[in-house]
Amino acid sequence: MKEKLFPVVMVLLAAAWMGSAMRAPSTAPDTLQIHEFGRIPVVEGGRVKPMDSVARNHLRIVATKETFKDKDGVSHPAIVWALDIQSSLFPSAEPRA
Repeated sequence: MKEKLFPVVMVLLAAAWMGSAMRAPSTAPDTLQIHEFGRIPVVEGGRVKPMDSVARNHLRIVATKETFKDKDGVSHPAIVWALDIQSSLFPSAEPRA
């Protein structure tokens, strides 16, 4: 009986872990929906990729990491960095990567 129960328990635990990892992060309704922006498809190098993937790859090229810390030491995802770069009039005035 125990031999048959162990694989079932392991499969259920793996399914629960994958389900929790695939959930979108919850954000307040009045804040920017950064996760949703990261899902926008863009074409780069002839391939269609999500914006989040493009942002992570570009930040990895510039700073050799996929997240960055702001001047207060708070860590942010690469999509925030990409939004800052794209929306800033003078992106080189305050390097954050």
